[in-house]
Amino acid sequence: MKIVFQNPDLSIGIITPSEEILLVCTIEDVAEKDVPENCPYWIVADDVISADRLFRDAWELDGSALDDPDGIGGAGDEFSQEIVDAYKNMAGSAND
Repeated sequence: MKIVFQNPDLSIGIITPSEEILLVCTIEDVAEKDVPENCPYWIVADDVISADRLFRDAWELDGSALDDPDGIGGAGDEFSQEIVDAYKNMAGSAND
């Protein structure tokens, strides 16, 4: 799954959360942290995004062709302490 959003400058943003982070939080948690504040975002299947990156700078987001946004980017740029602690515990367990 990917997170797609339109930046304030109208460029398209695409976030691909790592498998590791998704073990300790939801894709919505990632979106609320990483999507710019007040920007709507959509969670889409990987195959919705073209693999051809040649003209990526020319891509446009047609919000009317998508369902309602899955959420809005949050004001914070950090995960909650609970998520940070869970990630640290997971990383520590992997090193044992």
